[in-house]
Amino acid sequence: MLDLLNSAGGEVDVFKNSRFLRAIVSLDEATRLDKFADRFRLSYEKGKVSHTFRSKDKYYALPMRNRKQRAQNDWSWARIPIISLVVHYRHKEGNFVHWPMIVGVPAHHPPVMINEPVDLVNWLLVRGMANGQLKRFVKCSREDCGKFGIRERSKKDARFCSVKCQKFENSSKARLVSEMKKQEKFGMSLNPAPATRK
Repeated sequence: MLDLLNSAGGEVDVFKNSRFLRAIVSLDEATRLDKFADRFRLSYEKGKVSHTFRSKDKYYALPMRNRKQRAQNDWSWARIPIISLVVHYRHKEGNFVHWPMIVGVPAHHPPVMINEPVDLVNWLLVRGMANGQLKRFVKCSREDCGKFGIRERSKKDARFCSVKCQKFENSSKARLVSEMKKQEKFGMSLNPAPATRK
């Protein structure tokens, strides 16, 4: 999930005019994500899902060479649910994710049947929400960082991707306050009072 969040440079302005995808994952990044995600897919399918179960147009039914043509677009779209959840909804009490319709039936212990990259992401989101891990993902509010990170504690008001970024921001604020106090001490206020007319 963290790799997926930080792909495309951690860009979070995923919509332009609330409709169009902006944060495009590069082809190399999409291929890397695809290889990484294949391990998860196979573990969830538990070796019980045959390619014949899938219709021919499904992503994971395609040969690897044909899949590469779709990888960039499919992995770019797959990023949207997790980015919007982490950026816009992590501070809210109740979250909602559409339950992915990817469970193979009939079976006594059905494997998860993953057809598209977004299926895998949605499945991870459902699991993350069930065990309370989603709030540990944080987008850093430092302008020169902007990456996503995982924090040990899932505080709703967490704003930094790591302890290092948090300490850096705190020291920057302390330095600024110190400078302001020095200037006020020597009569050089940063916000001088407006001149009054006589």
